Amino acid sequence: VGLYRLIQRITMSPLDPSSTPQPVLTNVGADQPSSDQSKSFYDFPRRFDLAPCENPPREELKPIIDFIQSSVRDPSSHAYRSMIECVRIRDDAVMFYRLLIVLRINGPILHEITTSPKKHGQLLHAIFRLDPMVIPMRLQGNSTYRSLVESYKLTDAYFHLVIAIISSNSTFLIPGLTALWKLIILHSSKMEIQGEIVTEAMKKKRLTYAHATIANVLRLAPRATVELQSIIAANFPFRSAPNITDYVQQSLLVVQGYAPLLESEILGIIVDKALEMDVEIKIKDDGDVEIDNEKINRQNEDAIFEMDLEKGPETPSVANEVSKEATEKKIDDMVERLDSLMLLLFEHIKTRLLNDEISASTLFRIVIPIFESIILTTYRSKYVQFIVLYLCGLSQEDELYREFSGYLVEVILDPNRATVIRQSAACYLASFISRATYVCSETACEAVSALLRWAEAYIGALERNENKINDFTSSCELHSLFFTVCQASFYIMCFRGAEAIKHYRCAAEYFAKNPEPADECSYADLDLIDMSSKRWERICSYELKPLRFCLESVREEFLHVANVFSLLNKDLLSILDTEAQRQSSGYTRSGKAARRRGKRINTPALSATRRMTEGVGGLGRGSNPLDSFFPFDPYLLRKSHDFIAPMYRNWDGRIDNDFAEDEATFDSTMEEEGQEDEDDEDSCGENDPAGIEPMSYNSSASSPSISEHRKFQQVVWNDLTKRPRAPSIAESGSW
Repeated sequence: VGLYRLIQRITMSPLDPSSTPQPVLTNVGADQPSSDQSKSFYDFPRRFDLAPCENPPREELKPIIDFIQSSVRDPSSHAYRSMIECVRIRDDAVMFYRLLIVLRINGPILHEITTSPKKHGQLLHAIFRLDPMVIPMRLQGNSTYRSLVESYKLTDAYFHLVIAIISSNSTFLIPGLTALWKLIILHSSKMEIQGEIVTEAMKKKRLTYAHATIANVLRLAPRATVELQSIIAANFPFRSAPNITDYVQQSLLVVQGYAPLLESEILGIIVDKALEMDVEIKIKDDGDVEIDNEKINRQNEDAIFEMDLEKGPETPSVANEVSKEATEKKIDDMVERLDSLMLLLFEHIKTRLLNDEISASTLFRIVIPIFESIILTTYRSKYVQFIVLYLCGLSQEDELYREFSGYLVEVILDPNRATVIRQSAACYLASFISRATYVCSETACEAVSALLRWAEAYIGALERNENKINDFTSSCELHSLFFTVCQASFYIMCFRGAEAIKHYRCAAEYFAKNPEPADECSYADLDLIDMSSKRWERICSYELKPLRFCLESVREEFLHVANVFSLLNKDLLSILDTEAQRQSSGYTRSGKAARRRGKRINTPALSATRRMTEGVGGLGRGSNPLDSFFPFDPYLLRKSHDFIAPMYRNWDGRIDNDFAEDEATFDSTMEEEGQEDEDDEDSCGENDPAGIEPMSYNSSASSPSISEHRKFQQVVWNDLTKRPRAPSIAESGSW
């Protein structure tokens, strides 16, 4: 520290050339670089700097210096106790101001105080607890004190003293940073301290001074960066605290203003808190929203008990009404806070990139570890993961979306990772490729081809080992990753099938005409984008029957895509479509509920209506054997929705008209091969321990003609996907 001060005195211009030379500790941290060379020595943002501190003439300070020197030698003396009371009560404004100045500029006094923290603990504690911007109520009539506060002379003296104490002894680094950060927390918490008054202008100025002081401390002590991160994390408000948004805003200001090295840690803390709110909000199948009842009960148990003691017993109807209103208010508040946090995160990413404060690739490498350690491992998060989709969309020229897709493929293929992580990565890959509008067709083809290649390798390994799995439950558990990967490829085809198939066929035609393509060929290697029908047929016809374990809406839509683009041969498609109808109508379930469902009339209109309410566009219904989810389903937060809308693909259900002749041909074939339903319902599912009968080439079920099915579904899907964005809870009380 002494060497650092010496360099400061040599390389920096003095604050006041006309003033007399001061001791080494004078204005520590206030001196600023006077040239580009000294600025590069700091290599630090200059947005937050403390202004120079004006010192009274030395003649005025000499009596006070003598008084303090004699006092600090004997902490038990009356003079020492009077000095502490002067700091606490602040009745004598001039004495208090000069006391702060002397403690900073006089080297022997500062050395005595900072080297004996136990002896002078009360004085140091009183200093660190100060808020120099606050005017106590009893001092409102003191014009001298008010002028010192409003002119910021007292503020300058205090914050420079804190820097001097920290630079004199690193033991006070943590207490000093904690005291400074608590001044910021006072602003974010918006607490009114009884008996003290502070104006809004002074609150804003206090924030500026506190941040500037922390920035100066970070320059003086490199270890302060690590300690500041711990302090920010330790004081982070609870997810239900009303001041969490302001706290996050001040934390991000630290990153943007003067501590870019803390960006990864602070973003990780904010994402973790946002995820806590995200997963606590649950969206039911009917679209209603609720908060985890167990957490609500734990939080309200004591309060309800106290109410019962004070107000006496209430009727059940009144209690239910109060509980319902309280739950709705909790939901509204939680969603509002989460929406505000997401808005701040999006604005932070946009500000950092547009102001050229950091490159997109650098920020991407900061976000990816947060995604891997926090987001990827969180089950059914709904909104926080959109920061990755937004970041990749802001810098499309860097093709970060291809890097992110490649990262997810690597996670899926990594045998050293847990199966649940690989399954989650498959869901993220499928949802990201399907929903992001900026993902090109070639990337979609490469992603699907990579998933199919892994599935083929998995099938080959099973065939070599001659593994036969007949039990539904054990099959779902043992081969869950295989089913999830297959479902991911089916899901991408539901959204991007038309353009992906078109891209692949154009590439195949190009390579057929040009066996030795030129170096500037716009198509990737055909093996990397192979989506030929033989690959789909091998996977869909394998005895594990991956379509059977898919989300019901994904299964039905993929069969529709396979029909239009001839991804499967007619015989196989007929069998799969028949079996899908049997599963959807309840024929493959046992019991009374299955028989009731199986007796329902399955008309084209009902099938189309089911596809409208159970589609792959998000919040759909239907069986979900894998309990899987697609993380980039529609974004429903109101304030931050505008950041996502321009780069988000909603489900439209449209299919290229170029392949209409294929559909018409298949329709006529399917109408000729219509089969009747089985009469004996009780015979279904007898040989299947889970109640789902294995697919068989001899199985049959009734199904409407494909042409009639298409006529109805085209209208209902367009009506569904072109609906306006769902209002937020604050607007309508429902998702």
